[in-house]
Amino acid sequence: MANGKRQTANGKQQTANGKWQTANSKRQTANGKQQNLISFQSLFNAVVAFVTTAVWLWTWDPDTGEQQG
Repeated sequence: MANGKRQTANGKQQTANGKWQTANSKRQTANGKQQNLISFQSLFNAVVAFVTTAVWLWTWDPDTGEQQG
């Protein structure tokens, strides 16, 4: 009987483990959304850096080595 109760308690623990895995799956889903946000932010930062560099090179005067007014 004591062994049977122990197995039942073990079954409940496995059920709790299953619920924890479900919470882990939800956490991975939230992490996936965060990764998408980071990818979009990285793309945005790359575009800003590219445009900034292009404008800097476009307004740079190689003769004087300074920015054109």
